[in-house]
Amino acid sequence: MKTEKIFSIGVSYILIALTFLFSSSSNADPVSQSNSTGITSAHTLYNFPRNLQLYARDNFDSAEVTYSGKINTAGYDSVYVEVFKNASIWNRKSSKLIYANGSASFDLKQKIHAELSEYHFKLYVKTGTASTLISKADSVVCGDIFLIGGQSNSHPTDAQMTYKNEFCRSFGIQTLNYNSFPYNPADTLWGLSKADGAVRVFSGPHNVGIWGLELQRMIKENFGIPTAIINGGAAASTIENNLRNNNNHTDINTIYGRLLYRSQKAGITNNVKAIIWFQGESNGSLSWQNYKQNFHTLYNQWSQNYPGFEYTYVFQTRPSCSEQYASQLREVQRKLPESISDLEVLSTSGLPYYGGCHYQYLGYKNIGTVIFRYVSQRFYSPIDTNGMRGPNVRTAFYTNAQKNEIAVLFNNSSVSYWPADTLGQSMKNYFYLDGQTNKVSLGLKSGDTIKLKLFTGSNATKLTYLPTVWTHTDSVVYLGPFLRNN
Repeated sequence: MKTEKIFSIGVSYILIALTFLFSSSSNADPVSQSNSTGITSAHTLYNFPRNLQLYARDNFDSAEVTYSGKINTAGYDSVYVEVFKNASIWNRKSSKLIYANGSASFDLKQKIHAELSEYHFKLYVKTGTASTLISKADSVVCGDIFLIGGQSNSHPTDAQMTYKNEFCRSFGIQTLNYNSFPYNPADTLWGLSKADGAVRVFSGPHNVGIWGLELQRMIKENFGIPTAIINGGAAASTIENNLRNNNNHTDINTIYGRLLYRSQKAGITNNVKAIIWFQGESNGSLSWQNYKQNFHTLYNQWSQNYPGFEYTYVFQTRPSCSEQYASQLREVQRKLPESISDLEVLSTSGLPYYGGCHYQYLGYKNIGTVIFRYVSQRFYSPIDTNGMRGPNVRTAFYTNAQKNEIAVLFNNSSVSYWPADTLGQSMKNYFYLDGQTNKVSLGLKSGDTIKLKLFTGSNATKLTYLPTVWTHTDSVVYLGPFLRNN
């Protein structure tokens, strides 16, 4: 029997909520905390490591730490650096000083390895047998760097998140009022990542968010690589709020400028592995119509200011504390990989411990596990990806001339089962034909296909999965059931 094709498009991770059209046919100075420039009357440091700094690893799993500058006081014959690995002396490098016009330049470089080791540096000037310490840096590491952006779900805190580890780093602070206040330019210290909200809820010094810190913990424990995350998320922000001031890229009155300022001061702008984006709830208004264009603008701005970043991960929103066009917004997010090749969308629909807007502590921890699997596959070690990515719709079509049954096929994995009714809701009632519910009498899984049996024949040209926000029975956020791949 001839079939009539009605759809050809995709979905990601735990079948993302979607709407689609049918087709009509088939830091501070480590010696003197008051001197962040490394300049004194006796010496000038152009490059030098800071306490707790993370240097980005290169393709050979190492990074080069540089001490360069000039000695402004005559009489010294050499400069040398002592390098300690953990608590033991590891290397020593020196350079003779040749004075010209009252000063002598130097440039000392030392490779450090990406591993669970901390390096300590001491820089001396020497005359005869006498040495004078002029700079030191403790607990320096080599590893990977990630950026996080978005709104409140990108930077959550909880007192239960007490984990802290010397190989999980961050730089700078998230400001008052959920990281919406202007930045203090003096806040340029490296530190250990936090997510406990002890100083400020959903912000504070070195806050990376619960799932950001969980990602760091899992990378450290599974691959032995230190990491740094700088989290620039700002609660309730729209994508428009996150765009750059093109007249002043590091405008500390803007979300974008605050993150870029911190990144530049940390010296990591050319070495970001990936940018992880969790935002969209605040764009469930008519602003969804400009979301694709605005995201492309934001992506291009990232590409200019972080030229080394390799990949983008986007968490797609779910029925939540959003507005009446949230479904359309989700569809825009779902289709972003069609126009940006180095981007992957991760569905949040069906993730556990969800409260209708934010997640509970265990829910955020689970999100850390989700993003860890994606990051692991791309940057660390091949892992079992079975069931990792959600069913991505390839095509949908009427299966007969009566048009009373629709088949939905997937191109990367299949739905594991048709879900039972739960929470007083039935999955079949949350498929919409041209925006209307109660058109599907039965849903079932048949091989790699989902079949929707209709009460009567239909001429609908649009099929939508999941409500914008609310259930049909009461005014609460829809929490399930969902189609899943495992």
